[in-house]
Amino acid sequence: MDTKKPYTIEKNVPLPDDFGGVGNRRIGRWTSLAQKMSVGDSVLVKSYAAAMSLRNALIRVKGKGYSTTVRKEQGGRRLWLVKPDTKNAAK
Repeated sequence: MDTKKPYTIEKNVPLPDDFGGVGNRRIGRWTSLAQKMSVGDSVLVKSYAAAMSLRNALIRVKGKGYSTTVRKEQGGRRLWLVKPDTKNAAK
């Protein structure tokens, strides 16, 4: 016997104004930081996971033609935004 309750499709339910979807998305801390970075800038973060979150935000904000590099340092990881990668940049 299936004890799972089936999903119910509902019609005419208004979408709240504070919906976090596309077009209304709040800018997260990594995206906000990525928007302010220029080539040569670096940021010291506490963990590898935080460095990868910032890296992903930089790719979204700056485009895939930019490169990043991460190095382990005392107190965390440092991520640099480096020159655009001309070999892999969109043509």
